Amino acid sequence: MFMILFNDINFLIFSFIIFIFSFFFIFFYFFFYFYLFTYLFFLLIIYLFFIIIIIINIIIYYFYY
Repeated sequence: MFMILFNDINFLIFSFIIFIFSFFFIFFYFFFYFYLFTYLFFLLIIYLFFIIIIIINIIIYYFYY
């Protein structure tokens, strides 16, 4: 399934959209710091996962095409 997504150019755009939403989640955490203190670890895992997806996408995009 992931190879089909990696071969699609639109998935690269989708990864950047996810990257922007990840910034929104980090902003949402700092804005509600005292309310969402327990979600810090969860949000950082999601943020790192999005960065890894984008890095893999860029590498595959530039080496495969």
